Amino acid sequence: MALLFVILFFVYPLKFLSNLTIGKGIIKSMQDLSELFQLYGLGFTLVFFFISLMYFYASRNKPEIINRAEMIYYFRHFGIFVIVGIISIILARLNLGMSFGLPGFAFFLLGPLCWWYGVKFGIKKSD
Repeated sequence: MALLFVILFFVYPLKFLSNLTIGKGIIKSMQDLSELFQLYGLGFTLVFFFISLMYFYASRNKPEIINRAEMIYYFRHFGIFVIVGIISIILARLNLGMSFGLPGFAFFLLGPLCWWYGVKFGIKKSD
């Protein structure tokens, strides 16, 4: 229910807000842009935090039905998304690279980090 709350009452209005503010020119300073990046990062982080928690919960319950190792793998995988979201929030909060959108570019870390995690800890499929 918390995930549904975050999506309905946080992320969708954020999309509406960003369309409204960019289209009307309401973002007048770097501080306004920083706050928008922080708000987006918080929504992103919360969504993937709750998804990660669902995998963790699944790994702890009904071990006879599900593959516990696979659930832990996905729990940690989506934990990477949470960490990247927090990095973006920190960059926006510290106003680092705001002139070229560094807090937004932080999300490009997802590709290399998820690839590394998959290679290092990936689930071995038996043929």
